[in-house]
Amino acid sequence: MKHVLSILTTLSNERPIFHSEADFQHALAWEIHKENTNNKLRLEYNPAIADRNMYLDIWVTYPNGSRTVFELKYITKKISLQLNDEAFNLKNHGAPDLARYDFIKDIVRIETVCNSLASTNGYAIILTNEPALWKQTVLRDKIPNDIEYRIHHGKILEGQLKWGVNTGQGTMKSRETSLNLLGSYKLNWLPYSKVTDSNGGEFRMAIVEVPTK
Repeated sequence: MKHVLSILTTLSNERPIFHSEADFQHALAWEIHKENTNNKLRLEYNPAIADRNMYLDIWVTYPNGSRTVFELKYITKKISLQLNDEAFNLKNHGAPDLARYDFIKDIVRIETVCNSLASTNGYAIILTNEPALWKQTVLRDKIPNDIEYRIHHGKILEGQLKWGVNTGQGTMKSRETSLNLLGSYKLNWLPYSKVTDSNGGEFRMAIVEVPTK
């Protein structure tokens, strides 16, 4: 497979905006398929390893038996526009703290797969028009409860990450478990597209590669 960034750059020219995460998933899978039709692609694939409830967004198997797995996040703030005679009405996901946690959890899941299966690598990709995710917040007196889960440009993710001691149970619901990263990953946010000059019209992406073990 050619470099994932090159695939996403091509995709951004064809699809600068998506209706949903599922729309993004299918579009990226099709772009990967077009690059080499001999590759086998599966969506929502369960590799049946330690966590049998784990389903991966895109699973690619190459003719030589090696594999690449993708986990995707498409986090949006509210925006409505018409583009090439197609209407887009994106909802406001909000809760950037939960989006950060879920993206890092994707990296952990991919690490689990790559450590369990030989000749397997993976990519966690987040695409968003929410600047709060890629911008580094100026910290004042109060330390945010999700400080260890921040994913702004230049942030290095590594080791065990956990919520702050004052995090409410409602915030942590279904996300109570701390996340333990085996590798070290520096986040590099890149432009994806700009669909309008209005607020929320710019999309950026971050790509984290988990290498073959």
